[in-house]
Amino acid sequence: MFWRFLGGAAFVAIVIFALHWHNRGPATARPAPAIPAQRPPDVEGVQKAPEGAAGAIMSPSDDVMAQATQGDTHAQSRACAIHMTAGDATREYAEAVRWCALAAAAGDAEAQSSYARQHQFGLGVAQNDQLAIEWYEKAVTQQNAHAMYMLGQLLYKIGAPADEARGVALLQRAATLGNLNARWALQNLGVAPEKRPGQPLLTPPSP
Repeated sequence: MFWRFLGGAAFVAIVIFALHWHNRGPATARPAPAIPAQRPPDVEGVQKAPEGAAGAIMSPSDDVMAQATQGDTHAQSRACAIHMTAGDATREYAEAVRWCALAAAAGDAEAQSSYARQHQFGLGVAQNDQLAIEWYEKAVTQQNAHAMYMLGQLLYKIGAPADEARGVALLQRAATLGNLNARWALQNLGVAPEKRPGQPLLTPPSP
Protein backbone atom coordinates (compact mmCIF):
# COMPACT_ATOMS: atom_id res chain seq x y z
CA MET A 1 0.00 0.00 0.00
CA PHE A 2 2.79 2.41 0.89
CA TRP A 3 4.68 1.72 -2.34
CA ARG A 4 1.51 2.23 -4.41
CA PHE A 5 0.93 5.59 -2.73
CA LEU A 6 4.56 6.62 -3.32
CA GLY A 7 4.33 5.71 -7.03
CA GLY A 8 1.12 7.73 -7.46
CA ALA A 9 2.69 10.78 -5.79
CA ALA A 10 5.68 10.58 -8.13
CA PHE A 11 3.39 10.44 -11.16
CA VAL A 12 1.46 13.54 -10.01
CA ALA A 13 4.73 15.44 -9.45
CA ILE A 14 5.90 14.61 -12.98
CA VAL A 15 2.60 15.84 -14.50
CA ILE A 16 2.72 19.13 -12.54
CA PHE A 17 6.36 19.74 -13.62
CA ALA A 18 5.48 19.07 -17.29
CA LEU A 19 2.53 21.49 -17.21
CA HIS A 20 4.64 24.17 -15.57
CA TRP A 21 7.40 23.81 -18.21
CA HIS A 22 4.84 23.95 -21.07
CA ASN A 23 3.27 27.18 -19.77
CA ARG A 24 6.60 29.04 -19.58
CA GLY A 25 6.48 29.92 -23.31
CA PRO A 26 9.54 30.90 -25.34
CA ALA A 27 12.40 32.63 -23.58
CA THR A 28 12.25 36.42 -23.81
CA ALA A 29 15.09 37.74 -26.00
CA ARG A 30 17.29 40.35 -24.42
CA PRO A 31 17.25 43.63 -26.36
CA ALA A 32 20.42 44.35 -28.32
CA PRO A 33 22.57 47.08 -26.82
CA ALA A 34 22.08 50.45 -28.48
CA ILE A 35 24.91 51.48 -30.78
CA PRO A 36 25.69 55.19 -30.54
CA ALA A 37 25.46 57.03 -33.88
CA GLN A 38 28.85 57.88 -35.32
CA ARG A 39 29.62 61.53 -36.00
CA PRO A 40 31.11 62.43 -39.37
CA PRO A 41 34.79 63.37 -39.31
CA ASP A 42 35.51 67.03 -38.66
CA VAL A 43 36.51 69.13 -41.65
CA GLU A 44 39.34 71.59 -41.20
CA GLY A 45 38.09 75.13 -40.76
CA VAL A 46 34.38 74.26 -40.70
CA GLN A 47 32.11 74.94 -37.74
CA LYS A 48 30.24 71.76 -36.79
CA ALA A 49 26.45 71.91 -36.92
CA PRO A 50 24.59 71.51 -33.59
CA GLU A 51 23.37 68.05 -32.63
CA GLY A 52 20.12 67.20 -34.39
CA ALA A 53 20.35 70.11 -36.81
CA ALA A 54 19.55 68.16 -39.96
CA GLY A 55 20.48 69.99 -43.15
CA ALA A 56 22.20 72.78 -41.23
CA ILE A 57 24.48 75.04 -43.29
CA MET A 58 28.11 74.85 -42.24
CA SER A 59 30.04 78.03 -41.47
CA PRO A 60 33.73 78.79 -40.95
CA SER A 61 35.07 77.92 -37.52
CA ASP A 62 35.91 80.64 -35.01
CA ASP A 63 39.63 79.99 -35.52
CA VAL A 64 39.38 80.44 -39.28
CA MET A 65 37.36 83.63 -38.91
CA ALA A 66 39.78 85.04 -36.35
CA GLN A 67 42.73 84.38 -38.67
CA ALA A 68 40.85 85.72 -41.68
CA THR A 69 39.98 88.92 -39.82
CA GLN A 70 43.67 89.35 -38.98
CA GLY A 71 44.53 89.20 -42.69
CA ASP A 72 45.65 85.58 -43.11
CA THR A 73 45.18 84.85 -46.82
CA HIS A 74 44.80 81.09 -46.40
CA ALA A 75 42.07 81.59 -43.80
CA GLN A 76 40.36 84.17 -46.02
CA SER A 77 40.41 81.65 -48.86
CA ARG A 78 38.90 78.98 -46.58
CA ALA A 79 36.17 81.44 -45.53
CA CYS A 80 35.58 82.24 -49.20
CA ALA A 81 35.18 78.56 -50.13
CA ILE A 82 32.93 77.70 -47.18
CA HIS A 83 30.67 80.74 -47.70
CA MET A 84 30.46 79.96 -51.43
CA THR A 85 29.23 76.45 -50.63
CA ALA A 86 26.71 77.89 -48.18
CA GLY A 87 25.67 80.50 -50.74
CA ASP A 88 24.99 77.83 -53.35
CA ALA A 89 22.50 76.35 -50.88
CA THR A 90 20.92 79.58 -49.58
CA ARG A 91 21.50 81.93 -52.55
CA GLU A 92 23.00 84.44 -50.12
CA TYR A 93 26.49 85.41 -51.27
CA ALA A 94 27.33 88.60 -49.36
CA GLU A 95 29.85 86.94 -47.01
CA ALA A 96 31.30 84.88 -49.84
CA VAL A 97 31.89 88.02 -51.90
CA ARG A 98 33.56 89.73 -48.94
CA TRP A 99 36.09 87.00 -48.24
CA CYS A 100 36.64 85.93 -51.84
CA ALA A 101 37.45 89.53 -52.78
CA LEU A 102 40.01 89.85 -49.98
CA ALA A 103 41.72 86.53 -50.69
CA ALA A 104 41.63 87.12 -54.46
CA ALA A 105 43.25 90.53 -54.09
CA ALA A 106 45.95 88.88 -51.95
CA GLY A 107 46.73 86.47 -54.82
CA ASP A 108 44.97 83.24 -53.79
CA ALA A 109 44.16 81.33 -57.00
CA GLU A 110 41.15 79.44 -55.62
CA ALA A 111 39.60 82.66 -54.35
CA GLN A 112 40.32 84.39 -57.67
CA SER A 113 38.45 81.63 -59.48
CA SER A 114 35.51 81.88 -57.06
CA TYR A 115 35.45 85.69 -57.30
CA ALA A 116 35.44 85.40 -61.10
CA ARG A 117 32.51 82.99 -60.91
CA GLN A 118 30.59 85.47 -58.77
CA HIS A 119 30.98 88.12 -61.50
CA GLN A 120 30.22 85.67 -64.31
CA PHE A 121 26.88 84.60 -62.84
CA GLY A 122 26.00 87.67 -60.75
CA LEU A 123 26.31 85.90 -57.40
CA GLY A 124 26.19 88.70 -54.84
CA VAL A 125 27.61 91.20 -57.35
CA ALA A 126 26.48 92.70 -60.64
CA GLN A 127 26.93 90.28 -63.55
CA ASN A 128 30.02 91.30 -65.53
CA ASP A 129 31.74 88.96 -68.00
CA GLN A 130 34.73 91.26 -68.44
CA LEU A 131 35.52 91.28 -64.71
CA ALA A 132 34.97 87.52 -64.62
CA ILE A 133 37.52 87.08 -67.43
CA GLU A 134 40.05 89.31 -65.66
CA TRP A 135 39.85 87.34 -62.42
CA TYR A 136 39.89 83.97 -64.18
CA GLU A 137 43.02 85.11 -66.04
CA LYS A 138 44.76 85.84 -62.72
CA ALA A 139 44.00 82.32 -61.50
CA VAL A 140 45.01 80.79 -64.83
CA THR A 141 48.48 82.34 -64.55
CA GLN A 142 48.83 80.28 -61.37
CA GLN A 143 47.90 77.09 -63.24
CA ASN A 144 44.49 76.74 -61.58
CA ALA A 145 42.74 74.02 -63.60
CA HIS A 146 39.22 74.98 -62.53
CA ALA A 147 39.78 78.57 -63.65
CA MET A 148 41.08 77.28 -67.00
CA TYR A 149 37.93 75.23 -67.43
CA MET A 150 35.59 78.07 -66.50
CA LEU A 151 37.42 80.65 -68.62
CA GLY A 152 37.68 78.23 -71.54
CA GLN A 153 33.92 77.67 -71.48
CA LEU A 154 33.24 81.40 -71.21
CA LEU A 155 35.55 82.37 -74.08
CA TYR A 156 34.21 79.63 -76.33
CA LYS A 157 30.66 80.86 -75.79
CA ILE A 158 31.62 84.43 -76.74
CA GLY A 159 31.98 83.09 -80.27
CA ALA A 160 34.77 85.22 -81.78
CA PRO A 161 37.29 83.00 -83.63
CA ALA A 162 40.25 84.08 -81.48
CA ASP A 163 38.28 83.64 -78.25
CA GLU A 164 36.98 80.29 -79.42
CA ALA A 165 40.49 79.03 -80.20
CA ARG A 166 41.86 80.17 -76.86
CA GLY A 167 38.86 78.69 -75.08
CA VAL A 168 39.60 75.28 -76.57
CA ALA A 169 43.28 75.62 -75.68
CA LEU A 170 42.37 76.41 -72.06
CA LEU A 171 40.03 73.44 -71.90
CA GLN A 172 42.77 71.21 -73.27
CA ARG A 173 45.24 72.49 -70.69
CA ALA A 174 42.71 72.02 -67.87
CA ALA A 175 42.05 68.47 -69.07
CA THR A 176 45.77 67.76 -69.06
CA LEU A 177 45.91 68.94 -65.45
CA GLY A 178 43.17 66.44 -64.57
CA ASN A 179 40.00 68.53 -64.70
CA LEU A 180 37.26 66.05 -65.65
CA ASN A 181 34.73 68.75 -66.50
CA ALA A 182 37.13 70.11 -69.12
CA ARG A 183 37.53 66.65 -70.64
CA TRP A 184 33.77 66.21 -70.90
CA ALA A 185 33.46 69.68 -72.46
CA LEU A 186 36.09 68.83 -75.09
CA GLN A 187 34.36 65.59 -75.95
CA ASN A 188 31.07 67.44 -76.37
CA LEU A 189 32.86 69.80 -78.75
CA GLY A 190 34.43 66.90 -80.61
CA VAL A 191 37.93 67.99 -79.64
CA ALA A 192 40.49 65.64 -78.12
CA PRO A 193 42.29 66.80 -74.98
CA GLU A 194 46.05 67.15 -75.00
CA LYS A 195 47.55 63.71 -75.09
CA ARG A 196 48.87 62.30 -71.87
CA PRO A 197 50.01 58.67 -71.47
CA GLY A 198 47.58 56.46 -69.61
CA GLN A 199 44.65 58.88 -69.81
CA PRO A 200 42.08 57.67 -72.36
CA LEU A 201 39.08 59.71 -73.44
CA LEU A 202 36.08 59.47 -71.15
CA THR A 203 33.05 57.68 -72.57
CA PRO A 204 29.50 58.75 -71.70
CA PRO A 205 27.61 56.27 -69.47
CA SER A 206 25.31 53.84 -71.24
CA PRO A 207 21.62 54.90 -71.22
